[in-house]
Amino acid sequence: MTTASIFNYFRKAPSQTIASPSKLDIGYAIYNGITKAQHISYHQMFSLYTNFPTTYHLNTNKPLKNITLTHPELIAFEKEYDELLSCKTDQSFEKIAKIFEAVHQNIDNIELHQWMVGEILAKALAIIPLEKGQLITIPVVTQDKQRKMVTFEVDQCFDMGHGIPAYGLKPQSAHGFHWNNGWPSYGSYPKDGIQAAPILLFRGTDFCVKTETAKKSIAINFDPKGAGLSLFEETKNLIGEWLKRVTTSSQKARVMGYSQGGAFAQYTVIHHNTFISNLSNEPSMIFNAPGVSKTLLKQWGEISEDQKPLLISLIPSQDPVTQFGFLIGNAFQFNPKKPMSLTNAHFPLMLFQPSYSIVTLDTEKENTSSRRHHFTKFQTELDPKITEAVKTSLDKLGKSHYGGVQNKVSKNC
Repeated sequence: MTTASIFNYFRKAPSQTIASPSKLDIGYAIYNGITKAQHISYHQMFSLYTNFPTTYHLNTNKPLKNITLTHPELIAFEKEYDELLSCKTDQSFEKIAKIFEAVHQNIDNIELHQWMVGEILAKALAIIPLEKGQLITIPVVTQDKQRKMVTFEVDQCFDMGHGIPAYGLKPQSAHGFHWNNGWPSYGSYPKDGIQAAPILLFRGTDFCVKTETAKKSIAINFDPKGAGLSLFEETKNLIGEWLKRVTTSSQKARVMGYSQGGAFAQYTVIHHNTFISNLSNEPSMIFNAPGVSKTLLKQWGEISEDQKPLLISLIPSQDPVTQFGFLIGNAFQFNPKKPMSLTNAHFPLMLFQPSYSIVTLDTEKENTSSRRHHFTKFQTELDPKITEAVKTSLDKLGKSHYGGVQNKVSKNC
């Protein structure tokens, strides 16, 4: 879809004939809220993209990675992803467990293995309402680069505010006599006999505008301080307490997130960096995430190199969300063989496409680009009341599709 056709679409009222709003209907409501709060035109909004095309600064010294998947089960999962999003049931949980096993069995490349597991965690598992005590077996990579399956337990469910969930997973443990470095010991130990990092999992923006949780989830992305930052600041101490409880000096945690969840993950690795792993076999990973503010970029730079967490960011070309804010960690650009449109680049699974390439970004050049400063300046100058303006616009959209009966919050822990 071209920029002109997008612009023409958003000039129209949202559809009244479908059972639930499409992504474009939701987009209309969002832009309607922004333009009214900022007193700007739709044309001025879309000039953000027409004046600054999404061309990233690439690190030409790093080799291009060309990936072709040949495993039918993995390729099929990419096609089943939309169905999983719309039907978050026990069957979805079972399907995720099976795809974890498929990655473990079929992907020998350690780096791709880690990235695919991270994308499943951030984009698929995080959207399912998990319950404390629930178990799921997740592929991990050990320090000696062995691929293993480890059973994790949902140790804590967080309410980030307004019902927006996050989940703390830790390896299932047992208690009793066991061998520790060749010596008999008594206490807690990994039930699978494998040391693995706890995982803090943030879900992405909830686009089910039938719920108050979802509408708030969408609206906080337009926080002038940074996507969801004000909300994160209200719960960062609770997050820190969990990280302190489940980590040790020799076993740190990992953080995963997609989109808004990726923003929360970045705030976590900055504010709670002492609890986050910097080992190559335990990277924290974010997908399709906006960047951080100039203040947080400075704080990231002030973390000593031996303490700085290992953060990997995967950014698809043409994704408008990733244009805002400054990049931290190791950033990579995803390029599918079949290009994605501006309106669709943010949503699909990336690493389960049949064929694609990945190239390293030059984050220093990217963070000093006029394009990134332009987008980030736009967000920082948003009216502080804009989140309420966007939510009000989404309220109207929800009523037009669902009538007056809407859930107050999404199901969560």
